[in-house]
Amino acid sequence: MAEISKGERMWGNEVNGALLAIMNSKSVSRPARLAIHNGVLIPMLIYGSENWVKEDWKYVAMVLDRLFLWIFTLAVLVGTAGIILQAPTLYDDRAPIDKHFNQIATSSLVRCPPPA
Repeated sequence: MAEISKGERMWGNEVNGALLAIMNSKSVSRPARLAIHNGVLIPMLIYGSENWVKEDWKYVAMVLDRLFLWIFTLAVLVGTAGIILQAPTLYDDRAPIDKHFNQIATSSLVRCPPPA
């Protein structure tokens, strides 16, 4: 494990002191004290510092990042498909206007010079 800096150690001591004060307080219910004990103090004793908290939050952030990436990708794909499928030309069965004018132009075409 990485070496703990003096600032991290001091911050850890402040947090530990605050947690111990909460644990010893009579105004905190027994289930709340057990939750603090099981969720914070036991892992701190096992790992020896609070670096595990940073690593756990990094992992949670990575998982949420990946989840939001998939949600965003799905939203973009569904939105793009929705916009493209709403195009009125996809469902228009009429003949294209250029074919209609092409038939008129070839029937009334004046040739110069006239064919011999």
